[in-house]
Amino acid sequence: LADDLALTLWATEPMVVSPVALSVDHRGVVYVTETRRRKTSNLDIRRHRDWITDDLSFETIADKRAFLHDRLAPARSADNAAWLDDRNGDGLHDWRDLTVFSDRIHRVLDTDGDGVADSSTVFADGFNTEVTGVGAGVLAADDAVYYTIAPDLWRLRDTDGDGVADQRTALAHDFGVHFGYAGHDMSGLTMGPDGRVYWTIGDIGVDVTEAGGRRWHYPYDGAVLRANPDGSGFEVFARGLRNPQEIAFDAFGNLFTADNDSDKPGDDERIVYVTEGSDSGWRMYWQFGKYTDPRSNDYNVWLAERYHAPAFEGQAAFLTPPVAYHHAGPAGFAYNPGTALSDRWDGYFFVSQFTGTPSQSRITAFRVEPQGASFRLVDDVEVVRGLQATGLAFGPDGALYFADWLEGWEVKDRGRIWRLDTPATARDAARRETQRLLAEGAAGRSTEDLHALLGHADQRVRMMAQFELVRRHAAEPLIDAAHHATDRLARIHGIWGIGQMGRADAAAMAPIVDLLGDPDSEIRAQVARVMGDARYRPALAPLIALLQDDSARVRFFAAEALGKLADPAAIDPLLALLEANADADPLLRHAGALALARIGDADALVDLATHPARSVRVAAVVALRRLRHPGVAAFLQDADEGVVTEAARAIHDDTSIPDALPALARIIERHGLTSEALLRRALNANLRLGRAEDARRVAAYADRADAPEAMRVEAVQILGVWPNPLALDRVEGRYRDLGTRDPAP
Repeated sequence: LADDLALTLWATEPMVVSPVALSVDHRGVVYVTETRRRKTSNLDIRRHRDWITDDLSFETIADKRAFLHDRLAPARSADNAAWLDDRNGDGLHDWRDLTVFSDRIHRVLDTDGDGVADSSTVFADGFNTEVTGVGAGVLAADDAVYYTIAPDLWRLRDTDGDGVADQRTALAHDFGVHFGYAGHDMSGLTMGPDGRVYWTIGDIGVDVTEAGGRRWHYPYDGAVLRANPDGSGFEVFARGLRNPQEIAFDAFGNLFTADNDSDKPGDDERIVYVTEGSDSGWRMYWQFGKYTDPRSNDYNVWLAERYHAPAFEGQAAFLTPPVAYHHAGPAGFAYNPGTALSDRWDGYFFVSQFTGTPSQSRITAFRVEPQGASFRLVDDVEVVRGLQATGLAFGPDGALYFADWLEGWEVKDRGRIWRLDTPATARDAARRETQRLLAEGAAGRSTEDLHALLGHADQRVRMMAQFELVRRHAAEPLIDAAHHATDRLARIHGIWGIGQMGRADAAAMAPIVDLLGDPDSEIRAQVARVMGDARYRPALAPLIALLQDDSARVRFFAAEALGKLADPAAIDPLLALLEANADADPLLRHAGALALARIGDADALVDLATHPARSVRVAAVVALRRLRHPGVAAFLQDADEGVVTEAARAIHDDTSIPDALPALARIIERHGLTSEALLRRALNANLRLGRAEDARRVAAYADRADAPEAMRVEAVQILGVWPNPLALDRVEGRYRDLGTRDPAP
């Protein structure tokens, strides 16, 4: 333990078993998830390696369900008896045995106030279809409990006050396309300062069609997701993560997570600043598949092209790099809300590291400081060692509560919840006031009281006041706080509250548009962010002006907002931002490229192939990749091999840009190219096209003495599999069934 901290065992079995995540409501009631499905009914691909190619072929939940019904059909019971128990007692070992165990939520509380839990009841149960995953996220908020268990996000309510959920609504569906690795679940439920619910999913994938008809199809990505509390407005907020468990917002609305590494040499866990529309680069097919097939190769994009690394010169431009490498096995993640623990821990994020062995597991804490439009890691310290913590959550009493898996990886009939605190400050007036305010709630308070609470020392109290004012449509206190509060955070919560109103009615933004010229750069940044979120078009001119702000953070949010306004008038100013940045700040490149993609003028982007600034051309490639526009092929003619490589990634990778593949295939006719990332994709484009002329082109390349030897070897190997290509792509490992070809083109 760190010097000023003390641990108390708050709950143990049988009240808590196999605990994954927990949430503490404003009255101190703990909701903790129990898993029985982990590795028993929610299957781990490592135990079924003969399924890997099938698993990688799945694009939808329906694909996975159909596979289970076929491979685990009653007629195949004998084939599966060695590993699948007959759990329902029908004499068969089939897919129905995956529907017996249910994960559930326990409601745990200390009824007598002695500091130890003495009551535990099952709050919700019955999550057990054949494609149900692990319940790894829970959030108690207002009158509801949110629960993430693939394939659904659930909202649960106890309407009669008996401690059991009697109303359940699936708010979003079709998460968890793949089996993947166990533990890559839906997690991390938290309430954002914008009033939306945020959560995460590991790289088992997303295939969600929201109410408006838009399909969010990222079947090979881990992601950060968000929706309004009623499930409307679903979005994939950020993608390309491997296995982010929990997430947390700091006092200024910056979202962070710790992402798990790929368990491969050269890779490490990462602290990630999660920004809207970002892509951190990971895809599930870089974990397994083609790498052990002797007919393929061991080229791994994630490792070879260093997608995992913090920012470096020459890094792939489509991704946003992590803040820093971090420690093994991140699971729980929480931010000190302001009055918790002691002053020593103000501004710290807490991370539990789950390694399967208690002696090597711990909780650490770190802070971040601004660096350009992003952040750098500072003060990374050990807090607790020797306990295998999973979920973390601060209670209204100011203590940090965490679930303890005890040991190993398997489910068990044991579990604990610990309470971590600083005894010297446990009864401080500020902490007691926070506890009282949260327990009393906001509904009965006057508007004047709520206005004052926007400047409270605790983030949870500030958000409670903000949300209640929004519920009342009480704009004036929020506007007043935004303009006149002496406390910076009170101003920001006023801005966020108006931003919430502006999403429903953009005209609500008018009273704070002048704050885009505020002397405080943080205020300018926050107002720019909410102007974009509300799509407030009268802010166009001042947002364009902010692209030249002295603050990189302000420039970032101005660019993000201009993308949401989608006005072509912002194109030239965005190009000027990108040119001035000269690729020095990856976050500014991301914001500029994303804005250009959202504006969506593909012809204007293609015309940038002749722009004199390399950074502008690179951003244009990234924007065209997002649009999946074949005009990106124009950048294959660039004199800069790095730009050509970025264009090759855009054309070849993910769902690809098929109309541009022929141009990529012809790249191998050019002499003097050395980038392995480029040449592998160009060679593979020929294999994917599969025409006689493509085979001849690959053969000619293999015969070229000036080509890199390793690439000539790859060309020969491609010719060797030409008649019957592998189903898993030779570069990415993505499932692409190319069929069979004429062996003598």
